[in-house]
Amino acid sequence: MKQDVMLDNGGIVFNPNNSDEKRLGGSQAIIQRIKIALSLKKGNFIYDKDAGLEIPDLDYTKERNLKILEMLINEIVSKIGSCKAKLISLDTANMVANMLFVFKDNSYRTEVKLYG
Repeated sequence: MKQDVMLDNGGIVFNPNNSDEKRLGGSQAIIQRIKIALSLKKGNFIYDKDAGLEIPDLDYTKERNLKILEMLINEIVSKIGSCKAKLISLDTANMVANMLFVFKDNSYRTEVKLYG
């Protein structure tokens, strides 16, 4: 199974007992990749100008616009992993999304900072 290095606050996480990097696999690695992609503004990542999210300037206090945002998020999610994202709530002041990622055999709830 492919594993990713665990990241936190922009840096690599190391095991406390030695200098080895912590690793993530399976759905946790997919969620980390999704969180990274959603934190990038589309066009700002020098190595892949198509990576990231383009958030339209809409009133996200309206349910219809939240559904549009959820659709855009799922467009990114579908390119990365085999799961579906559900937008639970959105802190519009800080653009922090409370998300549920549903996989075939499990689900994870987490916060995602959109546009990092």
